[in-house]
Amino acid sequence: MKLKNTAGLALLSAFILWLAWPPIPYTTPLLLVGLVPLLIAIDRIRRGDSVKKSKLVFLTAGITFLVWNTACIYWVYNAVSAYNDPIVSLLISLIPYGLGALLMTFAFWLFYRLSLYSVKKWAYAGLISFYITMEYLHQTWDLSFPWMTLGNGLAGMHQLAQWYEYTGVYGGSFWILISNIMAFEAYKALKTEKG
Repeated sequence: MKLKNTAGLALLSAFILWLAWPPIPYTTPLLLVGLVPLLIAIDRIRRGDSVKKSKLVFLTAGITFLVWNTACIYWVYNAVSAYNDPIVSLLISLIPYGLGALLMTFAFWLFYRLSLYSVKKWAYAGLISFYITMEYLHQTWDLSFPWMTLGNGLAGMHQLAQWYEYTGVYGGSFWILISNIMAFEAYKALKTEKG
């Protein structure tokens, strides 16, 4: 399995996540399945015969999150370039584009590593824990940029997130991750059933 075999799934996942992200109206429910192509790619890599699977998972997840972050927060460059030189603006914009994507990539890479040594349900619990921990870290350190927290994606249809007064934005992230995991498992079961 090579990167070119999984890059299409990574880009599909990034496109679905971008399409579901505010301010595009009425597409918010796509967040509930947006990570499924990435999970399929990671599963294919895990089952494949590549020697450098860990690196391939990291690159595949990295493509997804870098493209998604850049597509959703391109406006950062526009806002910074209004008052700065274009080169300086690009360098400053790389922080939210790349750093957030790197943290998200680490969460999925850690999930992959955990899935090699544990049963599926613990690996999924690890994915949720890693991802929400990454989001919490990204909101509390000096380079915080909470715009790309998964739970914030439900702002486009706030009717879906009425429980936020109890769980906060992390409850939305939890719901989106659980929904994607369930959709991925349903896809695998359907594929196994069809042979």
